[in-house]
Amino acid sequence: MIAGFGNSSAGSTFHHALNHKNTLSLPVPFNIPKVLHNLIFEEIELDLDAKQKDLLEALRFSYLALLDLDKEFATKQADLKKQILKEPDNINLKDEYDEIRLDKQEANYDFKSLVEVILEVLEKKQIEALLRFSNILV
Repeated sequence: MIAGFGNSSAGSTFHHALNHKNTLSLPVPFNIPKVLHNLIFEEIELDLDAKQKDLLEALRFSYLALLDLDKEFATKQADLKKQILKEPDNINLKDEYDEIRLDKQEANYDFKSLVEVILEVLEKKQIEALLRFSNILV
């Protein structure tokens, strides 16, 4: 095998953030990027009750908010890294950088928690329908 060509990513066609969520140890089946993508963005006939619909809407909102936070935090972190390099003894800059990292971790944890709640409230037949829609054998 030629070096550099043997390590392909199965989820490379999905949005970066969905692949990023995969690193959060999401519960099965939502650790598969296309299943999570389909749940969040596709119109699937899952016959959701009002509570499930509300939770799914909260999950969508959380996902989009997480994307916005990732963009905002990436910019802030890059700026802070530059400032820390210029002023390596400035404790305030290091504290601010750590605070951003903690905020990102908290946002990721909140998203993961919502995914776990969705999994708990979905019925077996709904999960099976989602998997079939995602072309995963049930």
